[in-house]
Amino acid sequence: MPAHAHDLRARCDEIRLLAEAGFWEEARALGHRLLERWPREPEVLGLLGALAHRTGAISEALALWNVLYEAVGATASAPAGLDQLGLLAATGDFASTAEGWAQAARAWDLLVRSGRLSAYERLAANRRRLGNEEGARRAEQLYEEAFRRRMHWLSPEERMQALLDRPIPLSRLRRLELPPIEGLAEAKARGIALLARGHFVSARRALAGMDDAWLAQAELGCGEAEVALRRAARHLLREGPRAPTALIFAAAAASAPHAPIATDAVELACAALRPMVERARPDEEALHLLALLLSRTGKREAAAQAFARLSALRREPWPPPGVARAVAICAVRGRQRGLVHDVIARRLVAAPAERGRLLDSEVHGEFAPGARAQLRRTFAAVREWLSSRFPERRKSLEAWAYGVHVTKEDQPSGGPSIGLPAAMAFASAMLDLPIPRHVVFTGALSYDAFGRIAVLPVGDVGLKLKGALHAGAQLLVLPEAQRREALSGQQVPRRIAERSTVFVSTLDDALDLVLAAAGRPRASPAALASGDG
Repeated sequence: MPAHAHDLRARCDEIRLLAEAGFWEEARALGHRLLERWPREPEVLGLLGALAHRTGAISEALALWNVLYEAVGATASAPAGLDQLGLLAATGDFASTAEGWAQAARAWDLLVRSGRLSAYERLAANRRRLGNEEGARRAEQLYEEAFRRRMHWLSPEERMQALLDRPIPLSRLRRLELPPIEGLAEAKARGIALLARGHFVSARRALAGMDDAWLAQAELGCGEAEVALRRAARHLLREGPRAPTALIFAAAAASAPHAPIATDAVELACAALRPMVERARPDEEALHLLALLLSRTGKREAAAQAFARLSALRREPWPPPGVARAVAICAVRGRQRGLVHDVIARRLVAAPAERGRLLDSEVHGEFAPGARAQLRRTFAAVREWLSSRFPERRKSLEAWAYGVHVTKEDQPSGGPSIGLPAAMAFASAMLDLPIPRHVVFTGALSYDAFGRIAVLPVGDVGLKLKGALHAGAQLLVLPEAQRREALSGQQVPRRIAERSTVFVSTLDDALDLVLAAAGRPRASPAALASGDG
């Protein structure tokens, strides 16, 4: 193991923590500093690629993956010994004797040790055939652990270790899974866990003597806002403009409106919060606290603008209606991987002759031959399907013209798997129904014999599920016919796949799923028409 491996792992886990807590700019800045220190380091390149993928920076993600695969020699063929071992292992899977199964298990075990994720499931299956249930379960656990690291997900224990050196606001700490308090030996770790549960007095006792932002939050929870403000200000001045500490400081300032406040600390906090409010979709907590700080320091015009922007944000759903996430396959240096991108449909004010149509001038993206025609067919099918399902909405559906933008940038779009996400984007725009951001779609479409729009199989389901999870999605909507393939464990551990997939046979199934995923009951046509659904 390289001498820098422990330090590298700790710094990468800090980046993962910052990303989990929504501090994307800070996470990426720290990642690029690590890359300057350790150029072409695969773990850092992979982590930065994941951050870019999760924030929708597709071109940046592709560029980072290209450098990553170049660094690890992705274009080189595998050693001949591993190829032969893989062939031996696969042949052993079809053996009819215990001796053959044992030989296959040994081969898959060696492939697991070489770093092949796909070998874990086969190793578990062969151990189970040999009656070694404990060994099979152990292989499945190791598979999940290796997959988790590949996806850049923190375990509760890793998360707590990162939190010891990186305080984050209580509002974000509460969202994270932490280890049980009973198993925490270190006082600071216990204090953080108690703080997350709202046990402020106990947290303050555990954190006593630690002059950092964690203790400031415990004091704030105990009602000692002015003490918390002074402590948070000292920490911010010592650390510099870091967004997590800036939010802690701003929250304390909001709770102590009449306490004296250090101007230099306010300036640092404002500088740290501005990148969070300059995103395409500003961070609402950061914008609210920035507005309060601006007001507190007499910058009333800037504060009024920030409050007005916050009010507008809270009135508008996010993502807006018409945005559906799709997962496709892209090739990077000879490797296939899943890539999540947006399909964005929009309602447009138009002349009477253009209403109810998808305007050719408003179809944007890089398309393969025939893809534009496919989108037009999908649009027409969805319009007629919704008119049939909700006849009372026909006039409203035809009161607008429509446009669409497919954001996939790696290569021209045009495969059949764009059918379901495009249909859901059109349906979302037509019904003014937002689709939750954590849901991703893939599936081909066809009319079935009963006039319904059927969802049909697509290629590379395992890679697409893996890509969706890598992009931060929680749920991938897939064709029902591919349930067995998706849950095979070949690309994604079975237990993870089971909780991350849902299967549909028709477009009606997919629409009902979106209503449920958005926290809304399955709406009747009348409810949707009135806006109450």
